[in-house]
Amino acid sequence: MYITRGLEDRLKRLSRYFPAVAVSGARQTGKTTLLRHCFPEYDYVSLDLPSKAEQAELNPTGFLREHTAPVVIESLAGRIGMLDLMTQRVRARMAIFTAMTNQRSNPYRFLRAATLLLLIAAVSGCALFSEIAFYGDLFRANRAGVRFRRTYEYLHADVPFSDRSDVTLDVYGQPDGGSYPVLVFVHGGGWNSYDKELFTPVAMELLPQEMVVVIPDYTLYPDATWEQMAGEVADAAAWVLENIAGFGGDPERVYLSGHSAGAHLSGLVSYDPRWLAETGHSTQEIRGWIGLSGVYDIGRHAAHRESLGLESPIMTAVVEGPENFAAASPETYAPLATGPPAWLIHGDADDTVPVAESENMSAALREAGVEAALIIYPGAGHSDFLFGALNDEEAQVVLDIGTIVRE
Repeated sequence: MYITRGLEDRLKRLSRYFPAVAVSGARQTGKTTLLRHCFPEYDYVSLDLPSKAEQAELNPTGFLREHTAPVVIESLAGRIGMLDLMTQRVRARMAIFTAMTNQRSNPYRFLRAATLLLLIAAVSGCALFSEIAFYGDLFRANRAGVRFRRTYEYLHADVPFSDRSDVTLDVYGQPDGGSYPVLVFVHGGGWNSYDKELFTPVAMELLPQEMVVVIPDYTLYPDATWEQMAGEVADAAAWVLENIAGFGGDPERVYLSGHSAGAHLSGLVSYDPRWLAETGHSTQEIRGWIGLSGVYDIGRHAAHRESLGLESPIMTAVVEGPENFAAASPETYAPLATGPPAWLIHGDADDTVPVAESENMSAALREAGVEAALIIYPGAGHSDFLFGALNDEEAQVVLDIGTIVRE
């Protein structure tokens, strides 16, 4: 069989949201097609499709709906143990699940989606309830975000802001056009996944907290490395400082924030003065920085993963080698004491980025005389407290960010 052009394009779109799903541009013939992964964290992606996959050439959308789980992803690097292998398979199937259920279909779409969730649990061979719950939260948030982005009257979408690339940002304003504090949220995704549209629910949940929300994109790896990414985040901050008054925001109350990789990049821009200086601005113009589940010392995090028998190929490639670990780490610049007050939020059950990253970053800032608050969520993991909150405007992280920005 062969990978048809329509299905190949569909899988490429999926790879923006699920880093385990990625394909090369190659089209091959044979019973099984092996597509090299775009990212070195995984050894390969094996796609086993039904023998009549040629039908997808004519109707790829219908083909994906008819065959509930045509893609099996096996991750042989970056994870350990059979449980982690099955987790990767669940993620792959959930990627197909998300793509199918995002399409417009008949009123029984949700019933089919729920049935597929049960099938996923059975096929995986164990009850990975936390994984299923996570992607359930992500699916619900994404569905609500798509609807909100399409209908919110005060959204200014896809605004260009940087000369470095064609990246854009979204501005979610307030209805009365007053002068509100501004939150710039930089999304995560391991430096190689996701985009601003997926995080529309961040704006949806935070707008009732009386703020303007700005969500920029940045160029992902492998099309960019850390310096271009940080430069684009700085460009977004500069654009906000210069233009947000025209969108109902107060340029003197601009907060940078980010989750995971986004916390790393926004932390660099907040504490290494060179990034904003390149735009003609200063870190002193930023009212505060909110880092969620971020990596703040690249070398320490790489060593932590190595101690667990894990490699960090993407992170190492993003910062262009171990020789740049220090230069690419926000914590390196904490002693300069030039940045804004900080709030670091982390779950103490985070097994992706340990809570010690936020503990050490907050301690380094305080030692340098910078105000830094550490907020720990008991039992929370790396992303669950964020994606779960995207369906709940009373979630603790929503209330905490609202309190920080308003005060």
